Formats: sequence, structure tokens, C-alpha cells
Amino acid sequence: MINELKDRVAIVDIGSNTVRLVIYEREEDRREYRELDNIKIAARLRIYLNGQQFLNEKGIRVLIDSLQTFQAIVRH
Repeated sequence: MINELKDRVAIVDIGSNTVRLVIYEREEDRREYRELDNIKIAARLRIYLNGQQFLNEKGIRVLIDSLQTFQAIVRH
């Protein structure tokens, strides 16, 4: 017998210090979600802000690398 794929939701929170991926799975009763995984990367993006409070190129690269890591985790 093949199990049905369960409903899963992934949320990415991009903060000034950390980038976090939280993956939830819908419970059998379909009313609530259960946390499956909570992954945090200490990106320290605030140190890459320029004078106008925008990310510089290095900060953008750090953020992209973090998101690509999360993409690989979600695909797996």
C-alpha cells in the first residue's frame, strides 16, 4: 500500500541576524500543523547594509546562498 503524500508547508523568515526555514505538516484532522523541521542560518545580514540600509553585494550573496541551501532541503 502506498502512503499518500501529506500536506506540507515551508516558511522562510529573513531577519537581520538569521535566516530560518520552518517546515510544517498538516495533521490527520486537517485542522492543525505539526512542526517537522526548524533550520536556522546565522547570516548576520545587518553587517552587510550600506549607508542607505540596503544589502551590499556580499550580503546579497550570503542571502542567496542561504536560500539555495533551504531550496535543497525542501527538495529533498
